[in-house]
Amino acid sequence: MLFHVASQARAKYSETLAWKERHAKEHRGERNYAEDWWDTAEERPEKTTALSMDAPTEQQFDVPVQKRTSKDPVKKLDGAKKWSSKITGVMIAGLGMLTYVTRDGLGSGPNLSCTVLYLALLQLVASNRPIGNAVHILLDNTTGDNKHNEMIFFLAWLVMTDACTEASFFCMMKGHTYSRIDQTFRTLITGMLGMSIWTVSTLLDAIKRFLQTYNCLGVVELHCLWDWKSFFAPHVHERFTGFATSQFGSGMHEFVLRKDRNGDVRLRLRKSSHASSWLPEGEGYLVFKSMPQGAPKLAKAKDDAAWKRPTVESTIRTWYRFMTVSPPELERIRTEWESRFAALPPNGDVEQLAPSQQLRWVELPRRSEQRSSSRPGISGASSTLENPEVNPVTGYGRTAADVNKELQAYKAAVRATAPNAVFNADYLFVQRPNCSLSLQRVVHNACIEDATAPNISVTTVVYDHHPQPGHPGFWGHFMLRPNAKYNAADSSTGTKFLREHNVERQHVVAYNVETFETPSPTPGGKKLLRVSASSLSALSEVCPEQPRLPKPLPATHAAKEPTAKPAGRARKPAGRGKRPVEQESAPEEGSDDEEEEGEEPDSEQDGGGQDAQRDGGQDGGGQPGPSEDRTGKEMEVQGCDPEVCDNMCGECEWDPCVVLADHGRTCDVRICSHSDDDSECFGVANRFLRFPAATTHRAKRVKST
Repeated sequence: MLFHVASQARAKYSETLAWKERHAKEHRGERNYAEDWWDTAEERPEKTTALSMDAPTEQQFDVPVQKRTSKDPVKKLDGAKKWSSKITGVMIAGLGMLTYVTRDGLGSGPNLSCTVLYLALLQLVASNRPIGNAVHILLDNTTGDNKHNEMIFFLAWLVMTDACTEASFFCMMKGHTYSRIDQTFRTLITGMLGMSIWTVSTLLDAIKRFLQTYNCLGVVELHCLWDWKSFFAPHVHERFTGFATSQFGSGMHEFVLRKDRNGDVRLRLRKSSHASSWLPEGEGYLVFKSMPQGAPKLAKAKDDAAWKRPTVESTIRTWYRFMTVSPPELERIRTEWESRFAALPPNGDVEQLAPSQQLRWVELPRRSEQRSSSRPGISGASSTLENPEVNPVTGYGRTAADVNKELQAYKAAVRATAPNAVFNADYLFVQRPNCSLSLQRVVHNACIEDATAPNISVTTVVYDHHPQPGHPGFWGHFMLRPNAKYNAADSSTGTKFLREHNVERQHVVAYNVETFETPSPTPGGKKLLRVSASSLSALSEVCPEQPRLPKPLPATHAAKEPTAKPAGRARKPAGRGKRPVEQESAPEEGSDDEEEEGEEPDSEQDGGGQDAQRDGGQDGGGQPGPSEDRTGKEMEVQGCDPEVCDNMCGECEWDPCVVLADHGRTCDVRICSHSDDDSECFGVANRFLRFPAATTHRAKRVKST
């Protein structure tokens, strides 16, 4: 019998050890997941903003109170109702801690937590720090204060208003919610036990002093809250249920809000960071049926009877004769309390508060709309391993035009706060040591995540300026500068047009130079590239080589200025040219016979890169290789409109054609599907050609009128 009991005990002990090991591993995994957020927010604040919010037990901050480490209690008042304060702390990764103090009469719950978070984000902006693409909040599991519908709606509203592109909150496992901010509260409470606190102002000073170790940026007393519940209520589809602890377990612990393709905010959630999937399957739950407009109103506070105002005032006045302070100090304490009582609004009507005590609404800055990369989470990886800010992959339901639209929105968002951002295909005015000022265009080494990096180093292609008679400065037109050492048979001589390598910020005189095109004075000639008057005006502010704007502007600019295009926008892809091209002459800007403008050819792009097209493109497996002449072969040509399409267009229709002449990088073709005497196109770049496949998806561009 004893052997049987001992065997059961050993089995039970082994089972307990196994459970403990598994539990510790799961707990550590959840904590590491939250730490990854925090680390990323500290290292890359423009990408991620991380906050941790919590509140200690309210009874610890009731005043007046004697020194609690050694006291002779006033038994008559020991259990009496005092002035109770709610302390809410918010830690912001990489910035510091904010502490908000509210009286019992304002209540707690959603209005308090959402108000505090909004004020913390405003403080972040006021500190000249960006709100990251993703906003992540670490909360505990209390459904009354943190894990509630209004928190979901608040984060969804941040995404809806483009304050961020993704927002989420995460709760640690039940029983393991201890975090950095809990440590600060323990320090605070320990310090306050050793001092007498007779007034609210003394309480605020003590909080500031004891939290200074944790870089406490400020202790703010709030006299009112915003009414977030009423603000969201008319606009949500319905309130969510089932995400708290129930028969289904400890509830959901991660809540993520993002926009779908249509711009609607959707909620997805899961029980832990290790869960195998998100709920629901698919895009997620819609949150809003309409957009909340304006600002929330101030929330009504509790009625006087609800928070026992008469009792609180009576208790504090009784405390006066038990306070061990000098007569002048007692008079100061009495005056402070009586002034506080007089300033309280009757029956919670916060509209009667003094203007200085009412919250003032300030809008958060908005980001340009963009889709962030697919989740599950932020790993703290560098840009070498992290997904790009814009999803570059095309496929069914996502075209190259979608990618370009998001890319332009991303560029605009970055340039709104960083005018010196550098992107691929940007025009720059550059002056290197012992060299003259020249217009150059970025062609390589400009990844979008490095656009604002101080040490960015790019490769550019150089343009020669051909002055306009009678107009000093850069009012003329620009043409690509030929590479005098170029030898087509020797790749070591470089490209056909001159490139500059390792161009750094110290060499850049003007960023994001706007350009436009004017017709060639020669009939049938190519358009001429010019710099806009607005960019020349900006250049004149920093460079003596460019005079101030003349009045009137040169005729070349006065007529074309409204259509000036910013740098970084791909201009005039090759597509179908109707004019023969001299293969040995140096093409001017806008020509795609050379890959000097825009991005380097990418064989994975729709339509294929130059080498891929010579090999038959994406559908041409087994077709003639690059060493074979394509003359007489049947191919397909893409019907790009040079005035509309960008490089590597993924929308325009492909038509069958026959190659008339193969010039290596370009071909002359006859389009067989046209009834008007089979149109001939000359100088078609390889990326707009492909060998026919058994099936081809034909996406037709819808042109705007």
